[in-house]
Amino acid sequence: LVFLGEPSSTGVSQTVRFTADADQNGVGAFSMDRDQAIVASDLNVSISGASVTVGDVLTGSVEGAGGDITLRSSAGILTLGLLDTSSESAAGGRITLEATGGDISADTLLTLSAGTFDGGVVFIRGDGAVNVDTILTNSVGGQGGAVNVSAETALNISGIDTAALGGGNSGAITLDGGSVSFDSINSQSQSGTGGAIAINAVGDVTVGDLEFGSVSPSDSEIEQPGVTINTPGNVDL
Repeated sequence: LVFLGEPSSTGVSQTVRFTADADQNGVGAFSMDRDQAIVASDLNVSISGASVTVGDVLTGSVEGAGGDITLRSSAGILTLGLLDTSSESAAGGRITLEATGGDISADTLLTLSAGTFDGGVVFIRGDGAVNVDTILTNSVGGQGGAVNVSAETALNISGIDTAALGGGNSGAITLDGGSVSFDSINSQSQSGTGGAIAINAVGDVTVGDLEFGSVSPSDSEIEQPGVTINTPGNVDL
């Protein structure tokens, strides 16, 4: 499916909306195959259902801001492909995944900005387990997008990168789960302020590679945020 909106650097106002389980009886599902795609340049996309399964959902823009992607479910979310809200000239759109029941499993999430604007925010909340491959919210000349992921049970992420590649500040990263595990996190800024990293768990935390702070801070007197890990369980490095 292909939808085309009007580019705007100030934000996207029009939405393509798919609603399954409109009567909220817990039966209607929204489903796509792995090789199917929704292309909605310069538009927001909102999908809801008892369960939600998507292939690629692409709302990025060449000339304007990227559109937001919102997936909501009462019985679990599965993304089989790429969710991409990136912009080549303005801000990246926001990605929101919310499941009030069931698990969330996501592949690659991109909210990049190649211009002087900010990368988009990523917000994920699941009442079961949350498993994510890659989250990239980088900005070339603006701020990196913040990332907030929470799971009622296990939270597992391969990689998160919120780095600001110029003088902007990197996005903050917050992870909350019954247990938390990640392979790599990068919230460094090239010359601005790195993003704070906060990890909270009820159980164990498995720590992978961590990069934070500023590579070449423009002001050495500015205190750089660090990493905070809170758990009554074990911390495995």
